Amino acid sequence: MNAQNFLRMSQIQFILILCFFTLSSNAQVVFWTEGFENADPSSGTRSAINHTDTKNGTGPGVCGPGNYFFRINTANDAPTGVSIAFSGFTGFYWRGEDLNACVANPDVIEFNGIDISGLAGFRLSGLFGCNGAIVWEISDGDGIFIEHRVDGGPYQQNITLLSTASKNLQQDTDFDGVPDGIILGPNFQELSHEFSVTGSTLDLRITIFADDGSEEFGFDELVLEHSVSLPVHLSKFEGSYIDGQVQLIWETQNETNNEGFEVQRLDTDSRWETLAFIDGNGNSNRVQQYDYIDKRPLNEKSYYRLRQVDFDTNFSHSDIISVDTQLKGSDVRLSRFFVQEEVEFETMYKGMVKLFTTSGQLVQMSEMEGSSIDVSQLNSGMYFIMFTGSEIHKTFRFYKI
Repeated sequence: MNAQNFLRMSQIQFILILCFFTLSSNAQVVFWTEGFENADPSSGTRSAINHTDTKNGTGPGVCGPGNYFFRINTANDAPTGVSIAFSGFTGFYWRGEDLNACVANPDVIEFNGIDISGLAGFRLSGLFGCNGAIVWEISDGDGIFIEHRVDGGPYQQNITLLSTASKNLQQDTDFDGVPDGIILGPNFQELSHEFSVTGSTLDLRITIFADDGSEEFGFDELVLEHSVSLPVHLSKFEGSYIDGQVQLIWETQNETNNEGFEVQRLDTDSRWETLAFIDGNGNSNRVQQYDYIDKRPLNEKSYYRLRQVDFDTNFSHSDIISVDTQLKGSDVRLSRFFVQEEVEFETMYKGMVKLFTTSGQLVQMSEMEGSSIDVSQLNSGMYFIMFTGSEIHKTFRFYKI
């Protein structure tokens, strides 16, 4: 059997999965950023009350040796006393340590005068990290608090990070004083919070309590988004199995400036690949129906989404739907795609198993006893496996890790 014919046999059956829903008619659009690459954010001003962008702030007496609260681009630029290197930031970021040896603990950085006129439905996100060592003390009230206010009013909570009993720094997602979210470490992680306000100007404030010599922290890529109405109202998105192919059907209630849809599928490397582009109807107040057939679906569960694109290049994504493989009484399938020691089957039959490389080279052949075969001696990579029983003939692919 040549490689071309072999690959042609790797078609998999899918069961019908219907997913009915009405997608949100809103999307989030970025209108303010602070990546610390420049002297000021994209709009408004930045102010670190006791410090500037230099290592010792406004003068040698602002912070003692090895202590700091300032804008930095690499860990090596920090003064003596830095014990770890952060990762996950981009270019410059804001970093601090041992604030009780500086002018003030807590210390504060503010972002003032952000224009929100006519905007609504906000989301604040950012990248945050800390040394991760067990040095954050509950008894000292250690923590990081991100807050907002509108038109000079009282500050409200956005993102709160508290010390834990294990002396870590962890997010408090519901602001009840009990850490229950992501535990920070030296690799920056994104945290976010959504809120609804109206007004003319928005101010942000980050307050940090850290009074131990080992408490190092940093943050980067602060982003504010606001809600806008989407030009396309997607009311239905379905996936179904028909004769070894996946048929996708979707429906819009109305469209404005709609150039079309990219049909996307999640590949085996967890990346979205575009299968096709389906033209939209531009402007429409009537129900419009669309369809696409995936003639070569993956042999494991397949995930699909739509990327709707406007003529002005704005885009939004649909919800994700999935289509599972089908196991009939007379069928056979693999239990998992990624394997380490064994390939496991779900089947009522016994038979001959042959393993091939992606180029069609036979690397292993054996009678299957039980429901699995040993592949521990294979090198890492993609393989095809052919199962031949008394009443069935199937070919699959799997990845040896």
